[in-house]
Amino acid sequence: MYLKNLTLRGFKSFAGATTMRLEPGITCVVGPNGSGKSNVVDALAWVMGEQGARALRGTAMSDVIFAGTSGKAALGRAQVTLTIDNSDGALPIDYAEVTISRTLFRGGGSEYHINGTQCRLLDVQELLSDTGMGRQMHVIVGQGQLDAILSSTPEERRGFIEEAAGVLKHRRRKERAISKLNQMAGNLSRVEDLTDEIRKQLGPLARQAETARRADVISANVRDAKARLLADDAAALAERLTSLNESGAALEQKKKEAENNLSTITQELERAEREESEGSPALEALTTGWQRLTAVSERLRSNQILAAERVKSLSVPIAYHGEDPAELERRAAAATEEDRRQMEHIEAAVGYLQEITAAKVEAEKERLKLERELALAKSVAGKRNKERERLEREVSSANSRFDAATSHRKNALEALSLAKTRFEASKEGEKAVALPQKDQEVAKVHEAASADVRAQREKVVQARSKHQQALEAEMRWTSKRDALASTVAPADATASLLDRELPGLLGSLPPLIEISEGYEDAIALALGELAGTVVADSVENALAAADVAGGPVKLAIASQQAPASQPELKHGRWARSVVTAREGVMEGFLDLALAGIVIADSRQEAIAALTQPNVTTVISKDGEIISLHRIETGGTEVESVLSMQARLDNATKEAMAASRASLAAKGGLERAEKDLNAAEEDEARALRKLREADSAYAKAAEEAAALKAAVSAAKAELDRAQQALVRADQEKDTFRQRKEDAEQNLASFLESPTDSVAVEEVEKALVEARQRESELIKTETDARLSHRSEEEKGRHLRDRASALRKNAARQKEERNRAVAGEARRKQKLKEAEKLRDMATVALEAAQGALERARAARAQEEEAAKARSGQIKQIRKRLDDARKQLASLTDSAYRGDVAKAEINARKDQLAATAHDELSLSLDELVQHYGPHLLVPDPEQPDGPGYPYVRSEQEKRLRKANRELRALGKVNPLALEQHQALSERYKFLADQLADLRSSRDDLLQIIEDVDTQVRNAFSEAFADTRQAFHHVFEMLFPGGQGDLVLTDPENMLTSGIEIEARPAGKKVKRLSLLSGGERSLAALAMLVAIFKARPSPFYVMDEVEAALDDANLARLLTVFEELRQSSQLIVITHQKRTMEKADALYGVTMQGGVTSVVSQKLAK
Repeated sequence: MYLKNLTLRGFKSFAGATTMRLEPGITCVVGPNGSGKSNVVDALAWVMGEQGARALRGTAMSDVIFAGTSGKAALGRAQVTLTIDNSDGALPIDYAEVTISRTLFRGGGSEYHINGTQCRLLDVQELLSDTGMGRQMHVIVGQGQLDAILSSTPEERRGFIEEAAGVLKHRRRKERAISKLNQMAGNLSRVEDLTDEIRKQLGPLARQAETARRADVISANVRDAKARLLADDAAALAERLTSLNESGAALEQKKKEAENNLSTITQELERAEREESEGSPALEALTTGWQRLTAVSERLRSNQILAAERVKSLSVPIAYHGEDPAELERRAAAATEEDRRQMEHIEAAVGYLQEITAAKVEAEKERLKLERELALAKSVAGKRNKERERLEREVSSANSRFDAATSHRKNALEALSLAKTRFEASKEGEKAVALPQKDQEVAKVHEAASADVRAQREKVVQARSKHQQALEAEMRWTSKRDALASTVAPADATASLLDRELPGLLGSLPPLIEISEGYEDAIALALGELAGTVVADSVENALAAADVAGGPVKLAIASQQAPASQPELKHGRWARSVVTAREGVMEGFLDLALAGIVIADSRQEAIAALTQPNVTTVISKDGEIISLHRIETGGTEVESVLSMQARLDNATKEAMAASRASLAAKGGLERAEKDLNAAEEDEARALRKLREADSAYAKAAEEAAALKAAVSAAKAELDRAQQALVRADQEKDTFRQRKEDAEQNLASFLESPTDSVAVEEVEKALVEARQRESELIKTETDARLSHRSEEEKGRHLRDRASALRKNAARQKEERNRAVAGEARRKQKLKEAEKLRDMATVALEAAQGALERARAARAQEEEAAKARSGQIKQIRKRLDDARKQLASLTDSAYRGDVAKAEINARKDQLAATAHDELSLSLDELVQHYGPHLLVPDPEQPDGPGYPYVRSEQEKRLRKANRELRALGKVNPLALEQHQALSERYKFLADQLADLRSSRDDLLQIIEDVDTQVRNAFSEAFADTRQAFHHVFEMLFPGGQGDLVLTDPENMLTSGIEIEARPAGKKVKRLSLLSGGERSLAALAMLVAIFKARPSPFYVMDEVEAALDDANLARLLTVFEELRQSSQLIVITHQKRTMEKADALYGVTMQGGVTSVVSQKLAK
């Protein structure tokens, strides 16, 4: 078994799909720091189930998803797929290749697949645990893990050996057993408490059942006394209602007379109001005229005041107060003349500025010409200097390389001599060792035992699945049976009869008969209300049961009457033919209840069947009832009780069958588990023998492999030394020639002439040109400033002249407007004085008309007051008549209220009688009225005694006292007592099962402890022996050992490491050097690898802190491990790369990792 392929998609720095095809032997992964080499190690750990983000060098598990770069967006998921070659069957799965895949989504979801089938993390861990790989991941030695091993506690070191020995799956089994045991302890405690509680409840509940029986007798007396008192109340209310009806008729006659008188007075009032309304328009007209004159007078007074104010405001004359326009025009002409003189100065300044600008341009051209000449001269001189510096560097480089080549050749000669010596010594050692033959018979026995275990495990899985299905079927049918049993029981007072165990009651009807399948609903319609009732064996027992029922009941009477003959039918079939009595006494009842009833398949067949002799009623399967006097359609709204009884019978049969199947499946599961345990023991014995044989063969093979590896390494080293010498000679000749050529080129260049005079002359002329240009620029600036100053002065004079001319025109217009306004003021003053005089005359006329209107309005108001007094008198008479009618109406209303109260009281009595006694008022008075004699309980056959209310009230109080004396009565006590007894028996059985399961779990824990103890003891002994061997290889002349901290307790004992290098007395790891600490940790890991080999191991820069001597020893150990396992090494060491069978180069560009592979030929 070895790792075959590793594919990374979106994992850390691997953005795209990257596949690494791994080979058996040693595979080295190389590359610069930060390129993503260690991400390959993280990917292997992650796909095999690593759950710690810190172990993957992150803070959260989402850190493994590619986070994106500046040129590539982040991804939404990470996926790693690992393909394992399982041709040797090391994994307990029947596939030559096993592919494990793990996917993590950025949203937090995670998926695991084995060969494309989704699975759990636990499935992956258990699959790998048999090969020595688990959650500790000791096969992956990452960066810093060596120090972690050295600084770990003894108990943590124990975990590495347990994982390699495959003990972790047994520990998980024990943990699951302990977890189940803890859960069971709580359930067991609750069941024990519940059983004790139910046992305590059984005694009081039995006493409650006896009390319930006595309460039924007293309740009958309460019912009879209450019924007679309610009947007496109903009779008294009927007499009171008759009296109220007679007095109400007389009161209705008086009410009619009062209504006639009220109608007459109302007519008189209407006539008086009509006369008043006829006089009202004249008064309203006078009032309206007076109001209008008042408004006109007020408006005229306002107009007069407004006109007077207008005359006063127009009496003020309008005058002009602005500047003289002629003076403003004179000042504008003077400003224009001064602007003309200023324009002459501006033209002179422009001419001078043009002359200076032209001179400056010529100076600038001269300066630019000289700058170009100077740049050209400097460029020629700079190129010559650079050429000289380049030739000098070539001479220096050639000298250095020639010296280095001379040194390399000397080193190559020394290495070649040393390699020849090592090769000859290793060849002599290889000839002395021969590899023995491996015993194949033991391997075949172990393979057969493993196949048997897999087959037995499959049988156990099948048996467990079958047992679980049987249990689920049993629970399903049992639940269905219990649910149907609760619905079949009668729902009315009949239900209580079955609990009282009255004589003569045979039980509920549905269980006593059997109906052919498919006819249940039809028979239920035929039997009607008797379909779910209770059956009595005689009329007398049925009546006795009805008397004690405490409510309305319906009972069926069994009969032994001989069945009547039924002729054959052409259409349909007799209902009696599809029903069979399970009890013989039910035959007569069925004959009578179903006499003349036929069942038809359709309506057409039902109509045809109705014409046959002796047929009275036909019922179709659709639920229609057809007879000569009635038709009912629509069937029943709910499932019939007989149909439910049939389903109950079927559920009972299925529950019993499921129970038998569950017991059979449980026995099969126990037999399969027993066979599995025997097969596992056989496999364990075969595995021990195989490991003993493999250990002996591996020891001999290791010695031969080590010598062979030494020969191969020495031969490779000799070849490399010879090639290095040839390359050194070639390099020395090449660099000697390069040195001579470089020295000749430099000498020729130095002899060539140089010219530096032209540069100095051009620089002097350029300085003079720049000075001349600077002076002209300054002069030009002064000229421009003078020109702008003169232009600004001229612009100011022009603006001033324009403003003065505009002001003169504006003042002239204002003076003209003032003259015209004065003329208009005088005209408006004349018009305002005329309006004021007209308003005064109109106001005086309006005042006279207003006085005349006021007098006419006062006269009309006196007449209206007289008419109003007459109406008041009539209204007083009307109020008196209304009060009389209201009094009579109120009396009639009180009578109606009294009758309504009596009717409400009757309704209350009816509701009380119906709720408490299930009787109507008529039935109550008819059977319990005061005119009837009261039965004497002491003389049941006597005529009874007359009804006296006080005696019945006393009787009711006495019965209530007796009922209260009984205390709280539980009417369901008998039923509850029976149910509680059955529950107590069920819990007692469950309690025994729980205790038996607890004993089984304790036995499992004990067995697991034994397996862990034995497996760890063997693994520790083998690891300790291997540690001695590996430590001697890594520390020649040193001593190392693994010691148990508590040898007496092999289940929890930790492991300490003792290491003493040659020449030192210390054994504490903390006192060793960094390299020695790393070698000590590697010694322990390699010892575990050799004691319990795993298919592969991953080493991440474990040799980084080692010198050449220690590295050579470690590589010898790698050579040994290569013989039995696959090695994947992350390294920077060239000597480690030389041992590799394949190389993977890792690079990073733009934050994305890519790989390049190379398979090395041996």
